[in-house]
Formats: sequence, C-alpha cells, structure tokens
Amino acid sequence: MSKIAFHKISCGGQSNWWLELLSHSRDLIEGKASLLLMPPEASHATTSQLATLVEASSSPTEAASLFILTSGSTGDPKVVVLSRDNLIAANTAANDRLGFEPQWVCALPPDHIGGYLPVFRSLANGHAPQIALTNDARFDVATLIDVVRSSKGSAPLAVSLVWRQISRLAMSENLNSLSKLAAVLVGGGPASEKDLQTVRASNLKSFATYGMTETCGGVVWNGKPLTGVEIEIDGATNSTVSAIAVVGRITVIGPTVASGYWVKSGLESFAEHRFVTSDLGLLNSEGLLEVHGRADEIVLINGYNVSLPNVGQVLKSMPGVDDAVALVRNDPGGDQMVVYIASETKTPPELSEVRAFLARSLGRGAIPALLEVLEVFPRTRNDKIDLAALRELTK
Repeated sequence: MSKIAFHKISCGGQSNWWLELLSHSRDLIEGKASLLLMPPEASHATTSQLATLVEASSSPTEAASLFILTSGSTGDPKVVVLSRDNLIAANTAANDRLGFEPQWVCALPPDHIGGYLPVFRSLANGHAPQIALTNDARFDVATLIDVVRSSKGSAPLAVSLVWRQISRLAMSENLNSLSKLAAVLVGGGPASEKDLQTVRASNLKSFATYGMTETCGGVVWNGKPLTGVEIEIDGATNSTVSAIAVVGRITVIGPTVASGYWVKSGLESFAEHRFVTSDLGLLNSEGLLEVHGRADEIVLINGYNVSLPNVGQVLKSMPGVDDAVALVRNDPGGDQMVVYIASETKTPPELSEVRAFLARSLGRGAIPALLEVLEVFPRTRNDKIDLAALRELTK
C-alpha cells in the first residue's frame, strides 16, 4: 500500500474549499498526494460506494491519482481513477495545440473533470487559476465577466465552458465579453445548431471539444485529436482510409485514458490506454471526428430505428421550444418515445404540433407517443441535463 497522502475534498459549501483544492492539487502535481473530489450533495449511494476510499489513511494507488466522479446525468456516477501522468499528458497536449501555456479560469464545479482541469492546468503551467464560481461552486456569469475584464496577467487567459453556459451568455448579450480570452473550450455534450451558429457569429477564439471523464476531459478539439491521442471507429484507426465515413462506436486511445474505475475496494483497469465509449461517430472526408449520438440512444420505435438525440436536436429549432430531450418509456404494449420540452412561453406547442413538426423533419418513425412540458429541465452540477431526474419526474 502506498504512503502517498490522500485527501477528500468537498468542492463547495465550506469557506476554505478553494484554497484547500489549490494546496492539495499542487501536491498532486508534485506526486505527493492523491485526491478524491466530491460534490457537497453526493447521494447516499455514491457516498456508500466511496466508503473504502474515504476511510483510507493513505492513497490506495501506487502513484498520485485523482479520484473523480462521472457526471451521473444518466444514472449513478462512476468513480474514475486518473493518474498524475494522465493529467500531465492532457495538459501537455492542450498546451501543444494552443501554442502557449495559459492561465485558466475555473467556471465549472471542480468536482467534475471539466471544472477540475482548468485548476490542474493552470497550476501545472505555473499560474494561479482564477475562479468564476460562487461559494457553493456554481457558475456565476458576472464574476466570469469581471475576471476577464480585469485580467492584466502576463500569461494568456483561457476558460472551459459547457454549451449551456454559452447559451446563457448569449441570451444575456455577454458572450462577446469573452473576446479578450486567448481560448474558450466548449464541451459537455452535443451542441445545438443554434449554439454553433452563435459561436461562429461571435469573436471568440473557441474550440468545440469531445471527451469524457474517462479520457481526462476533451481530447478532440474541433474534430481533431490532441497530440498523442488516436480515435478508432469500430476497429479502424484514424489513419486508415476505410474508417472514413463509416459510422461506428468511438474508441479513444492514448496517454490521457484513465487507469480505470474504482469498484468497491479495487481498480477495474482499462487495458492498453483504450476506452471504448458509448458514442457513435465517423471520420469525415477531412479526417475530423463527427459524433452521432450514443449507441444506446438508437432505439426501435414502431418498427423504425430512431436516434433520440436527433429528435431532441431537431425539436430545439421549433418555435416555443427552449430545450428538448427524447427518451424511451418502457410499456407492456411496446416501448414508447416520450418527448420532454422545456418552454418558458405561455403557449408551448401541443403534442399534435410536435408530431407534425417531427414527421416533416425526420419522417413518421420519429413521431412521439407522449409529450411532457416543463419550464426548465433538472440539471447536474456541471449543467448537463439530468436524464435520471427527468425520468423520475414523469414516471
């Protein structure tokens, strides 16, 4: 058993959590400590799952590591073990793509990978990270804008955001306030066409990223893998001509891939620095990755193969719809597609209108059986739609 120090940090709620995070992150960079990052409101199931880690007096891994949860947007989160080497490789690759070593702004809860990476990257680059969060580790638009406007440091300033934050900044007409930033990374799931158009019309130096906790965050920027990262589609690597335009399951390979999952009291390792995702994608004619949703989100409804993410994306362009998600509800008479709409208008569309709109756009296979209208969707701490909570709302 390693004698490396082991620290549990609850990111938010306590007055000193940020300073504690910085101090222990410096120890992680130097190989002196492992960290377990938890949200303050971790569920009982998650807390029980982590019991063996929380009770540890020293790190359960032989090298300094980060124990961090997946988003949990589709169910109970998993505990991912990222080694110090994974984190350093991810930062080195990011610096290589940017061409400089920025100071980073933390604008996402650091108990998830998208929020922690700016902390680690900034410290590894020799800069104190800036923070644009409230004391309970929630995103604060005004603080982010103030940080950007008041920045006078010698190092270029960068930030990582999710598409929901881009949408909020655009709605409040504050998006171009970030034009001073040297880089804006945007991830956290697929972007709507509206969000993509918003970013294209702005003057941001932006990168749309693809990745997940298991790959140490976004490792594909604007469709192109970072240095050292390979993308494989159904067994064909990104250097193979036969992979072009073939839709298949995405595998990420390289030094940023996590050690594995912490399960009960041991490590379930990922072999050969490979992580087989749940996502479908292809490499286009330019060799860039295009993501086409999750493999488990292609479902058979009334004899038709239906892409649930595609249904949601199309509905976002419908008048009166602020956001949309399509899910499957199991029914004794056959699975049914349920469309959830977030709408703040007094007259959101009715089921008949939604059915007609989707039939015109995607064909008869995309016609839902049910429509549920909410003012806003439940969301996780890192601003992803909480699909598990959404299902619970309408059981």
